[in-house]
Amino acid sequence: MMYMGDGSARFDHVYVANMVEAHLCAARALQPASPVSGEAYFITDHDTGNFYEFLTPFLAALEFKIPAQRLPVSVAYGLAVILETLSRIGLGPSTLLLTRYVVLSTCQDFYFNCLKAQRDFGYQPVVSKEQAFAETLAWLKMQQ
Repeated sequence: MMYMGDGSARFDHVYVANMVEAHLCAARALQPASPVSGEAYFITDHDTGNFYEFLTPFLAALEFKIPAQRLPVSVAYGLAVILETLSRIGLGPSTLLLTRYVVLSTCQDFYFNCLKAQRDFGYQPVVSKEQAFAETLAWLKMQQ
């Protein structure tokens, strides 16, 4: 495993229980002529962060080797194009771990904010970053 890009890209995520909370809040607010009707919302957890700063504590806790080298974006993207092409013509696996989408969403800023959801239906994350980490780590360890 190698990290891709220069490691500066920002991203955000959402823990499943927080997503459920957002759906419940939206459902309670969903009335005819409410600001929620017909709208689309981004739901996120806490502050925007860096993908590798998010990932590295999981790798360390699971005793995986932390990648020391980085693959330049251009190389990763080119490799993804080749892998996708091979897969498309039947010469590679049907499920790819490296795609152009993975490269771009990991190596470029890829984040949103949930201010609209907070404003329109009062969404706030109910699971802290620390609790989400602990629960996710416990689940990952059960998968090993």
